[in-house]
Amino acid sequence: MPFGARKNLGLILGIIIFIVGFIALLNKIGILPFGIPLSVNILAWILAAGGLYLIIESITEIGIRRTIALFAAFIILLLTLTTILNQFGVISFLIPGISLALYHILLVVEGIFLIINAFGT
Repeated sequence: MPFGARKNLGLILGIIIFIVGFIALLNKIGILPFGIPLSVNILAWILAAGGLYLIIESITEIGIRRTIALFAAFIILLLTLTTILNQFGVISFLIPGISLALYHILLVVEGIFLIINAFGT
C-alpha cells in the first residue's frame, strides 16, 4: 500500500485517468454503447497534466521503472503540447496521425504508469 499524500494522489489520479481512457477506448472500438464525450483539446490538457505529474512521481523512483516512466511521460508531453500550443496560436502545425483513439491509448498508458509509480519507493 502506498504511503504519503503524493503517492496516494498519484494512485487516485492514475485510476481516474485509466478508467476514463479505458471506457473511451472500449466505446471507440464498439464494445460499450456509452462513452465519455471529450474533445481532443480537453484530452490534451488531461494528458499534459498527468504527464507532468508522472515526471514528478518518476523522479523519486529507482532503476528501470524511473527510466521507462520518464520516457513515456516525455513522449506524452511532446504529443500533447503540440495540440495545446496550436490552440494558443504559438505554433501553426499539428503532428499528423494523432486521433482520438491515440489519445485514449495514451490515457490508458499514462494511468498504468501512475498506478505503478504509486507503489514504488
